[in-house]
Amino acid sequence: MNCKWGRRSRLPLFLFALSFLSLAQPRFEVASIKVAESRGGRVSLTGGPGTATPTRFTARRQTLLNLIAQAYDVPPYLVDGPDWLQTAIPSTPRFDVDATVAPGATPEQFKAMFQNLLAERFTLKAHREQRESAVYRLTAGKANPNCTRTPTHPRLRARK
Repeated sequence: MNCKWGRRSRLPLFLFALSFLSLAQPRFEVASIKVAESRGGRVSLTGGPGTATPTRFTARRQTLLNLIAQAYDVPPYLVDGPDWLQTAIPSTPRFDVDATVAPGATPEQFKAMFQNLLAERFTLKAHREQRESAVYRLTAGKANPNCTRTPTHPRLRARK
């Protein structure tokens, strides 16, 4: 039995599935990314869950590399990409980000929102991988080193 009602009944189910998928990916309530207008000025990242302004996120004069590093919680030197992404020349574009975070969002949800924003606005596709690389190991020689131990600052001692 192939009637018009059978075809129409599939459409709401399909639309419901699409709306469910959009709910699965956390998003900022409102977000804006613009090219920073001024060449000078302060570079900053403020707000978000766990800060004094948990429902507001602001980034000023950030390179795309720094935004990616912040969104994926990795140091910038571990982000790999095209040469233009790694270049730190004065003409590298910088961006201002303003976003409204849903009240009660967790830091993990915030990171997912930020990642989705970058994927959406910059068509960013990211993946994580492990690579082996050469490292240098610093060790003391056979003879006693000619160094004297310096006292540790009290704030640094508390971080251990």
